[in-house]
Amino acid sequence: MLDQVIKFFVVFFVVVEPVSLLPLFVSLDRLDRSLLEGSRDLGAGPFATFRQITLPLSLPGIVAGFAVMTWGIAQRWL
Repeated sequence: MLDQVIKFFVVFFVVVEPVSLLPLFVSLDRLDRSLLEGSRDLGAGPFATFRQITLPLSLPGIVAGFAVMTWGIAQRWL
């Protein structure tokens, strides 16, 4: 039983995890760089810029990646 669980997690992290990160990478790539620059120009630090600009704008990519990851888990256990 433990052997099957270990095999599942190895396959999961090799196959499903990179696919689930793709939507996040796309949303971060399409992020408007001028918003980040404007945040820095207005005096926001790196953490504030991440919390107030990067994270909210990349949230659709995070949700899509989570959905892909959940789908990968459901395919294994259903």
